[in-house]
Amino acid sequence: HRSEYVIVNPSWMGSSYSALHRVQPKCTFCCLEGSTVHAGRLIIVDDEPAVLENCERLLRHHGLDCVTLGDSARFRETFRTTEPDLVLCDLKMPGKDGFALLAEALEEDPEVPVIVLTAYATLESAVRAIKAGAFDYLAKPFTGDQLAIAVERAVRQRSLTCENRRLREEVAAA
Repeated sequence: HRSEYVIVNPSWMGSSYSALHRVQPKCTFCCLEGSTVHAGRLIIVDDEPAVLENCERLLRHHGLDCVTLGDSARFRETFRTTEPDLVLCDLKMPGKDGFALLAEALEEDPEVPVIVLTAYATLESAVRAIKAGAFDYLAKPFTGDQLAIAVERAVRQRSLTCENRRLREEVAAA
C-alpha cells in the first residue's frame, strides 16, 4: 500500500518525519460486509493544546474524524452525541482525570477502546489503566508512529468486535 510522509512536531515529540500509511474508509465504522481496518470517529481529551492539535492533525491525515476536548467537563455529553469508535485521553488533567474518563467511556460503551496518554508514566499507573479497561497506554513523549500504531490496533480491535457482534446477530436470526 501507499505510504505518505507527514511532519509531526509537538515540542514533546521532537522534530521528525514519520512514514505513515493512510487508512482508507470503506464503510461506516461498525463493520459492513467486506470491510477492513478503516477510519472511524474518535474523541481526544487533553489539557495541552499542542497535544490536541498535533494528535488531531496526524489522525485526520489517516482519515479519522476527530473531536477534541481541552478539558473533561463535556466528555460524557460529547461521548453520547459523537458515539466514538475510539477515545484518547490524558491521564492527568484538571477536573476529572483519565481514570474517571476511562470509567465513563466504558460505562457508556463497554467495547470502546480507550488509549490513555500521560507525561507522568509509571508502572503502577499503566497497570491500573489496563486493569480498569484501557486498550493501550502511551507515555509522552511518544512518536507519531507509536500513536499511529496504537490507534490502528484499536481501530482493528473495534472493527473485529463489531464484525463479531454482527455475525452473532446473523446466526441468531437464522
